[in-house]
Amino acid sequence: TGRYEALKPTTADGARIAWFPPKMRAFFADQGINKVTARLESSAHFTQKGMSDWVKNTWAIDVPESEYGDLGKAIAELENSEPLLTIQHVVIHAVPDDPQYQEASLIAQTAVLKK
Repeated sequence: TGRYEALKPTTADGARIAWFPPKMRAFFADQGINKVTARLESSAHFTQKGMSDWVKNTWAIDVPESEYGDLGKAIAELENSEPLLTIQHVVIHAVPDDPQYQEASLIAQTAVLKK
């Protein structure tokens, strides 16, 4: 809980559904990956003692086209730059019309302070 206390100031204000998808689009665009979408899949309260002020959100992030190496670097940078986000699941498929590129679906979980 001490770590979460230190991270409280890093959580964004406002409804997470309003700021998280644009944040993911901007992050991946900075990595050279465009057309990324994100949507909220589920939301739940933490049950651990001392975590009642926090909510965990599960997000689906769709990456329609990326080179494999760029995608791997972007995922690593995302986890390293966002201490309250973890990638839970990754599915990668080749783009049928252009096998140089892959499409990916990511499941990410975030911890957000209830405000």
